[in-house]
Amino acid sequence: MALLVPRQMSTVSGSLPVLEVAGNASQETKKACLAQFYLITGTGSFVGFGQSIGKRLRLSRIDIEPNSEVPAKKEARVVCEITVEHSACHF
Repeated sequence: MALLVPRQMSTVSGSLPVLEVAGNASQETKKACLAQFYLITGTGSFVGFGQSIGKRLRLSRIDIEPNSEVPAKKEARVVCEITVEHSACHF
């Protein structure tokens, strides 16, 4: 499966920590997902939505598996981890 990395991310995608992401997705797929993740969360050299939270998120796993309802299709599972800090708790 070929995934395209947006042009503005092409300079960043070569240095993304793909090896740190577990799962059965290809390196190319992981690189494309990381590029989109960085673009959306505003980490790296880009400013994006939710940067204060995005910089604490860690993309830890990307798996691609057969869809259980439609076997001819595939689905992806992307797992992110975050440490909840006291400032995020409203009590």
